[in-house]
Amino acid sequence: MYLCLCSGGVMRGQIQGILYEGEKGNVGLGQKEDGGKICVWIVTDREIIRNLLALQEEQKGKVPWEKSYMEGESLILNFPYEKRRRLTEFLPAGKSLEDFWIKILILCMSCNLPWPMLMLVLESKAVNIRQDGTLYIGYDLNYDSIHFDAVEADCVRVCGRWLQDGLTGRKKKQRKKRLPEEKLAEKKLNRGVYKTFLELYQDLYIRKVQKQTEGLWLPKDDRVFYILFGFGLILFLIALGTVIVFLITGETPLFQLFQEPLRQIGTVLLE
Repeated sequence: MYLCLCSGGVMRGQIQGILYEGEKGNVGLGQKEDGGKICVWIVTDREIIRNLLALQEEQKGKVPWEKSYMEGESLILNFPYEKRRRLTEFLPAGKSLEDFWIKILILCMSCNLPWPMLMLVLESKAVNIRQDGTLYIGYDLNYDSIHFDAVEADCVRVCGRWLQDGLTGRKKKQRKKRLPEEKLAEKKLNRGVYKTFLELYQDLYIRKVQKQTEGLWLPKDDRVFYILFGFGLILFLIALGTVIVFLITGETPLFQLFQEPLRQIGTVLLE
């Protein structure tokens, strides 16, 4: 299917196929003039059109779509396009969704999507994975039920519910292996405690890193630590006392202990 999208006689792009057909609009795969591909929203619902334009105005142009224009009574939005590789469908061998918690949170915090758009992405689980393991967002979405009143706390709730769903069906032994901070985060998610992605990120990642960092210098056996600490403290006090005596008397007691035995080595007297 080919459909030319023109405005004022200027070629805007070309729809090569329909990725999704909805009640309030379609999503197509388009081709730019330079040959590159784009994801095209063809929005026909007047209320969604009005809210999308208001959102664009509210964000002062900082929106995920590259271009927007009217074609008759439809709003056309051009989004970046990458081949669809949903994380839920292309998990690397031996990995689970739980292994990507931190990456998903970082993606949510760094994508700069308006909250209604991010919530739509999370509800659709439209997080994709490249072959090198990096994550990216896909815009081939069903926007019929987009929530324009969504705030960050709503996005965190939906994200948390999705992450928790990834644990469903796992064996009890696998769930027990989770770190304490992951179990704590899950309890907070169930109670709706988190209001920002940063709060969830701090619990899942920063506390984990802090524990790993502490483990680099603090021995697991506290007795060994205190023995080493006590031995070091004794050496420090001896050195400090030697310095104080030297400053007062000009002599070093420790050196005098070894000075007499060293005055005579074998049959030779040292003067």
